[in-house]
Amino acid sequence: MKKKLLDVIFASDKRKNLLILLKDGPQEMESILTSLNTTRQALLPQMRILEEHNLIDHHADTYELTVIGKLLVTEIIPLLDLVDTLSDNIDYWGTHDLGFIPSHLMGRLDELKCSIVFEPDISQIYEINRDFMEKTMESESVTSFTTFLFPNYSSFITEWKDCGVDISLIITRALFEKLRADNYNYLHTFVTERHGGLFVYDGDINVLSFSQNDHCFLLRLFTKDGDFDNKVLVLHGEEALGWGRDLFEYYKQKSVPVTEV
Repeated sequence: MKKKLLDVIFASDKRKNLLILLKDGPQEMESILTSLNTTRQALLPQMRILEEHNLIDHHADTYELTVIGKLLVTEIIPLLDLVDTLSDNIDYWGTHDLGFIPSHLMGRLDELKCSIVFEPDISQIYEINRDFMEKTMESESVTSFTTFLFPNYSSFITEWKDCGVDISLIITRALFEKLRADNYNYLHTFVTERHGGLFVYDGDINVLSFSQNDHCFLLRLFTKDGDFDNKVLVLHGEEALGWGRDLFEYYKQKSVPVTEV
């Protein structure tokens, strides 16, 4: 009796890794053994199973995916990438509210690799992430969607501007009105100076903030129960940065540019 395809693919790391390896084209046995760091004796039984289920084929000592094998590998690689993404910090992903992420970006969650959860010391809770601050000063631009502002927000925004960083901010209507009432002069100066722009989002959103410079992307999320959490998810890599840019643009398109206070 043949195995179920799910078992054929996922019940053996050797079979799964061989399928992924062959996605780039046919390979000779010696090259396969080197790439998978295994022996012919250990791999041949797994190859036979894949051949019996019409997922790979071989000619002489060269192996390749069948049409069905190519179809399945094309589908399973995004799944494996997503599993890798979530596995790094599954407790964080699983306990926080992801409802603000639009469906087309939720489908690309596998791009958020290379993540770490940073929990600031109690003395730093009301301060911007220091690494993000420093990396922004080395960046050409910074974008942020935020529902709050750190007490020293004006000082680090001024530092970024002095370094020539292009700043684009999206804030909620409630935060805009608070700024206009509490710090009108600073808000007026920010709006009238040339930079990336200030935008107001009038919709409902359940996120603390997300920010990005040229080097990293930060997420501050509520828990699924709606509670505040001081932990920050920090992401690196081109895919994560591209995902972050698309998230910011999504909300920017739904926001109103501020041209006067």
